Amino acid sequence: YSVPNDESQGFKYFFRVSETTFEYICSLVREDLISRPPSGLINIEGRLLSVEKQVAIALRRLASGESQVSVGASFGVGQSTVSQVTWRFIEALEERAKCHLNWPDSDRMQEIKFGFEAAYGLPNCCGAIDATHIMMTLPAVQTSDDWCDQEKNYSMLLQGIVDHEMRFIDIVTGLPGGMTFSRLLKCSAFFKLSQNGERLNGN
Repeated sequence: YSVPNDESQGFKYFFRVSETTFEYICSLVREDLISRPPSGLINIEGRLLSVEKQVAIALRRLASGESQVSVGASFGVGQSTVSQVTWRFIEALEERAKCHLNWPDSDRMQEIKFGFEAAYGLPNCCGAIDATHIMMTLPAVQTSDDWCDQEKNYSMLLQGIVDHEMRFIDIVTGLPGGMTFSRLLKCSAFFKLSQNGERLNGN
C-alpha cells in the first residue's frame, strides 16, 4: 500500500484512527500514563514522554505489528520503552474505555436489526460474528502444542461480534490458537449468556 499524500489520511494510515479519535484516546488514558511514566526515562532530564507520544507509540505498535525495535527507531526510543508504553497504554485503555464495548440495549438492538436488513437483506440479525488468529512469537522454553494452530504457527484466538456499522459489540481473546473456532465460541461469555437467555432471546 502507498502512503496517502493527504496529511489527515496519512495520520490515519499510520495509526488506524483519525486525529479526533486520537485526541479522545489521549484524554481517556492521560491520567494513567502521567502517573506511570516509563521507568527508564524518569531520571533523565528532558526525556519524559508526552502522553501524545506514548499513545502514538502504542497505537503504531498495535496497528502495524512492527517489532518493538522498529517502532522505537521511528520515535527515537528504545525497545524497552516501547514495551512499557504499549502495555501501560493497553492496561489504561482496558480500564478507561469499558463503556465503549457493551451489548446493545433493546432500542439500539432494533436499530442494528433494521440496519442489517436494509444493508444486507438479513432480517432479525443482531450482529455478525467471526474469529481469527493473532500470530505470536513464543520463547523456546514456552512453546506448546496448545498455541500451535493448523498452519503450524503460534497464535492466539480472537472472536468478535460487530453491528451493521462494523462496530464491535462483543470481543473475547486470549485463548490458544490450537483451539477450534467452535470451541472458542462455546468458551465465550457470549455463548453462556445466550444459553441463559440474556443475549439471543428472540427479542
